[in-house]
Amino acid sequence: MDRTVPRRRADDQWGARAPVAEREPELQADLVAIRERVLVDPRWVREHLDDDRVRLLDVSSDPEVYAQGHLPGARFIHWRDDLTARHGPVGGQVLSREALARALGARGITEDDTIVLYDDCLGVYAARAYWVLKYYGHEDVRLLDGGRAAWGQEGEELTTVERPDEPTVYVARATNRAIRAEWREVIDRLQDPGTRYLDVRTAMEYTGHQPPTSRGGHVPGAVNVNWAHAIGDDGRLRPTEELERLYRRAGIGPEHDIIVYSMIGVRSSHAWFVLHELLGYPAVANYDGSWQEYSSIRSSPFER
Repeated sequence: MDRTVPRRRADDQWGARAPVAEREPELQADLVAIRERVLVDPRWVREHLDDDRVRLLDVSSDPEVYAQGHLPGARFIHWRDDLTARHGPVGGQVLSREALARALGARGITEDDTIVLYDDCLGVYAARAYWVLKYYGHEDVRLLDGGRAAWGQEGEELTTVERPDEPTVYVARATNRAIRAEWREVIDRLQDPGTRYLDVRTAMEYTGHQPPTSRGGHVPGAVNVNWAHAIGDDGRLRPTEELERLYRRAGIGPEHDIIVYSMIGVRSSHAWFVLHELLGYPAVANYDGSWQEYSSIRSSPFER
């Protein structure tokens, strides 16, 4: 096993079990600052459209969506075709450091740029791209809260103009292995009382009634919180207090080591973003192979 999620104490800086509203004012202020550092709104994007150090990446579901209209200056990158690779029999996992460097360099991006990601699917593909960038150590990455829809809701216009890219040499930094879980670790942690497994698929997937996999169900002991429950009716992420209550009700808190998974590691990337980046939970790992890999390995125990 080449990595472990760092263990942590229940009495460390995040507070053992107190929800956001009950934490010290200094910590609440820190969480507000964290949110502002990883999420931007349309106004912020508009104010930085001419900033050469801010790069917009459109991670919409299909290149045709981008072609029909995108934020000014944005480049398109596909969450699957450009940001995943096959590891053995399992596809859709994180690509190599070299492949990421080629993909970003071809789009004129350097490791020192601020990258703002958005999509047309409630942020799920943008969050996957965010996780990949953080895995390879890109320092300043942000999500446009509400994505493409929020841009239009604010009265901003899309463009079909595609600016030519001037290729750069992108240098990926050190790999952050603490945020990526692999199958062996998932198995080894099953008896660890400090580890929580969070299944962010639909209830039908969690109970094994959907979809077409060799075996349906969930990791033993996993709790189910649909990733989309973190999104409000306006298509934007819910307030921090609401998000923490959502996971607290399922028994998930900052005192735990948390492994999140979905079907192919995309929806779980969004949950990882919420827990690790917004709520500041320090020990959260995304199981990249997720249920696609887990269910394909016959020795994997599971429940329905």
